Amino acid sequence: MTFALNHMAYFTVTNLLLGKLKPGARIVTVASNAHRGAKLDFNDLQSRKGYIGFPVYARSKLCNILFNRELARASAAGSPPMRCIPALSPPALATIPAG
Repeated sequence: MTFALNHMAYFTVTNLLLGKLKPGARIVTVASNAHRGAKLDFNDLQSRKGYIGFPVYARSKLCNILFNRELARASAAGSPPMRCIPALSPPALATIPAG
């Protein structure tokens, strides 16, 4: 359930909105530093082999970051051009100037 909520929900909504975005739109992915050290098991994305809270959360945050990177790569050549803001850690948001 963690993967579905923390990653697939955002992935699905973003993909549903892609066709409606105007040129220059920004897509912001908020993740956390929890992704550090996470490793993906593509044969067990839902962690059915063994659920341990924090590692599962870390894998979902790694998926957010990888999705943002791929979205940025694909949108650089796509139409409309979009700006993909790198994944941020929520505490870091307080240090970014508004505007």
